[in-house]
Amino acid sequence: MVSAASQAAPASPQPLPPPALPRAVRAFANYLLLHAGLATTLAVAPALVQRRRPVPPSASAHLHIAKLLNSLHAAGIFAASVPLLYGKARPWARDWLRPFPDDLDRALARVIGFSAYDAVVLACCATKVHPSVWTHHVAAALGAAGTRWYKLASYLPASFLPTEITVVPTNILEHLDGLIPSTLSPSAAAIVYHVRTILLLVRCALFTVFRLPSTFLCLKGALDAERVMYAPLAPPSFPVVVAPSYLHCRPNLRRCHEEELHRNKEAAAAAANTAQPSETAPPSSRRSTPRVALSFLWRLLTATPAVVAAGSLNNMVLFGLLNSWWTVLVYRALFRHLRAPPRRGAAVGTGVHHI
Repeated sequence: MVSAASQAAPASPQPLPPPALPRAVRAFANYLLLHAGLATTLAVAPALVQRRRPVPPSASAHLHIAKLLNSLHAAGIFAASVPLLYGKARPWARDWLRPFPDDLDRALARVIGFSAYDAVVLACCATKVHPSVWTHHVAAALGAAGTRWYKLASYLPASFLPTEITVVPTNILEHLDGLIPSTLSPSAAAIVYHVRTILLLVRCALFTVFRLPSTFLCLKGALDAERVMYAPLAPPSFPVVVAPSYLHCRPNLRRCHEEELHRNKEAAAAAANTAQPSETAPPSSRRSTPRVALSFLWRLLTATPAVVAAGSLNNMVLFGLLNSWWTVLVYRALFRHLRAPPRRGAAVGTGVHHI
């Protein structure tokens, strides 16, 4: 016979495992080793061909190597995040708060490693770096580390990962500006001008598709998950469903969970005594409005630890503003390029660095 006290007291949950630190350290070391290997090849290969002593690469050469690794990193993050968000698995399709797939943990570890690597290269080799680049690197590394530690609301930062694909055309433009001489023949200048035009158009398209609506798509995905999971319930009586493994050292979630369970039991008992149970209510009365869905999203988010709530809000607001401003910059660079004659095409800047 099980007593009532033992029924009321749930089993003590096991604490969540800490993030795998070696993954981030290994990613940082891999980028440094790749950079060192490419820099050594750049110094030794011409010396072997010309039979002279190797010359260390210049600071600009190190920046070009960093841009190449940046493009590879961005393509990898894009390839890892798109199947999670839009593929068949879609772990956040019904719950944006709790799922934390291992593929996301690996991607976030690579974000931390690359942010640290790129910060080292910029600090050592770049003479002038736009403040937004530092803001992006610091916010990305801290946000990825916090998400890996708490493992809550991971959909919110994950929805911004596909925007990394925009760095690929930007880095190609940087390579084009740095490697092609400024004085060209008219035919060569025309070819470079048209290549730059295509790259600028592709970059504007990627910014318009991925970066400009990133915050809107993030909120839309979270609200769609809520509608799928809680549509059968009459608003605003949404339950806060939290797995026991997420309740350790989180009193806000535990208290909110217990209060909602108590209210839902009372509502179910009252509905059982009425002539029309809540399950037979018309669909229109059970459909959550955007205002109710946003209110519930806010309640869930503020019930998480303060670091998770503040970091998630900061991520959406900060990267939403940065992505909007960077979109303005890339369109400004496109229009400035189109107004320039082909002879000057190779000398027109890209308008935004590293993004």
